[in-house]
Amino acid sequence: MKGLAHRALALLLGSMLALLSTTAFAGPFTSLVVFGDSLSDSGNDAFVFDNVLGPPLPAGSLRTPVPIPSQDFIPNFPYASGRYSNGPVWAERLASGLGVTATPSMAGGSDFAFAGSRSGPSGSSFPYSLQDQAAMFLGQTAGKAPSDTLYALQVGGNDLRDAFAALVAGKDPVPLLSSSISNIDAVFARLAAAGAEHFLVLNAPDLGAAPAITALGPQASAAASGIAAEFNGALESSLAQLAASQASDLRLLDLFDLQTEIFSNPSRYGFSDLASACAFSASCIANPSAAFFWDGVHPTATVHAIVAGAALALIPLPDTTLLLAIGLPVLVIARRRRVSHLGKSERPAPGRTAAVKPYSE
Repeated sequence: MKGLAHRALALLLGSMLALLSTTAFAGPFTSLVVFGDSLSDSGNDAFVFDNVLGPPLPAGSLRTPVPIPSQDFIPNFPYASGRYSNGPVWAERLASGLGVTATPSMAGGSDFAFAGSRSGPSGSSFPYSLQDQAAMFLGQTAGKAPSDTLYALQVGGNDLRDAFAALVAGKDPVPLLSSSISNIDAVFARLAAAGAEHFLVLNAPDLGAAPAITALGPQASAAASGIAAEFNGALESSLAQLAASQASDLRLLDLFDLQTEIFSNPSRYGFSDLASACAFSASCIANPSAAFFWDGVHPTATVHAIVAGAALALIPLPDTTLLLAIGLPVLVIARRRRVSHLGKSERPAPGRTAAVKPYSE
């Protein structure tokens, strides 16, 4: 009975966030600008495939069909949802909770994430790198980054896959990881110099737990997890120093830690399958809410909703109605989570983080 209660509570998050998407709340930010890869892409790749690349095709032609061919499948094209998941990504859910939007930048919105992107270099071709995403945004705002906007940076997955491939090939992955951190630092510094004050950064999830990696065996899985952990440690240390030097409000959402918590207590979050690619199974496609992974590397919409709730728990929301509306499901997510606030009055020494208290029980 207790497990069912936890599952019901975790699943309630999706319906609560859906309610928020149709309700106007007074949030602390006037807009949300998102940079990232497939985890944050609300439809940019889909727009490019439909309208930019190749000969004209009917909208939605370049989509990945389901069921997918294998458990370790990694798609080139988005799914029917226009995303690399079976529903809205975390950024869209977060935007709904904040009372703003995160529609694709290619369609005039503020979500600049492109599936398949890396942290760099600048001057990249499609899918545009994190550096170029920031340049695209600043190009639309005459080089100004409004201080009343929340800037969300989520990147690292494809950089880590490159580092893992280098390791498998017998090469040193550290230079690739260092380059990725430098690229992220450059984007942060550029946005801060343009006037940005409020940042939400999402680190890398546990790459070693993805079906595409576990299919390679336990040694490969452990190596990929180690690469993600090394990247996250370097990123956290670097961001702490950047927040101190830029006097910025920077909040770090630890996706690796959140994933570890979910995997340690799956029933508490409503999951019964942490290992399979849901889109490979017709029965799971019909009822995906209890699955963690949608394909070989991407999570389901259920996971995206949980990430959005964890992000909301990091952001101070002055509207008590909104806090009451999201408090119960966010409690499940925030409890026992390590989250960090690096910036301004709570800024710790470089390389260390200050714990943000979760909502009380």
